[in-house]
Amino acid sequence: MNTNTERYAKCVKCGQRKPYSEFGRDKNKDHGIQSYCKTCKNALGQRRREKNVSARLRHHISTRIRDQLGKHCPDRVTKDLEYYLGYRVRHLVKTLREDLKEREDKSLRQALNEGYHVDHIKPLSSFKVIAGENEGVDWDEFQRCWAINNLRAISADENLAKGARYDEVEDK
Repeated sequence: MNTNTERYAKCVKCGQRKPYSEFGRDKNKDHGIQSYCKTCKNALGQRRREKNVSARLRHHISTRIRDQLGKHCPDRVTKDLEYYLGYRVRHLVKTLREDLKEREDKSLRQALNEGYHVDHIKPLSSFKVIAGENEGVDWDEFQRCWAINNLRAISADENLAKGARYDEVEDK
C-alpha cells in the first residue's frame, strides 16, 4: 500500500508531472494551484522583464520596497505598487526616458541593458519611512522617498561611487 499522499499536476508549459509543491497557489482554481510550475513561471517572468522596461522597473522597485520596509511591508505591495507609490509606473518610465535622452542621448532600455541603476537622488537612508516599531510606515514620507522627481537612471559606476551621499545643491 502506497502511503505517499502527495498530489501531482502537469505543467502546461513544460509538460512535466510535478508535485503540487512545485506550483504556486491559485485560490481561483478548483485544484488550488497555478497552471505553470514555479520554474516555468520564473523563466517567463525573467523573459518578460528583459523585454518590457515597465515590468523590469516594477520588479526592481517592488523588490527594493520589500527590502526597505521589511516586516512592515504590505503583502500586496507588488500587486498594488502604483497605489503605494502614488503614480503609475508608465509615468516613471516616460520621465526616465526623457531624462536619459536629454542627459546622455540614450534610451532607457539601452541604459538598463548596460547595467544602469535606478537611483534615488536623495538617498533612501535620508527618509524616515518607518515611523516607529509599533507605528508602521509613514506613507507620506514613503511617497516622498519614491517620488518620480527623486529617481533617475545613472550608470552603475556612478551610483556605486556616489553611495548614499547627497549634495543639497542637487536639490535646488
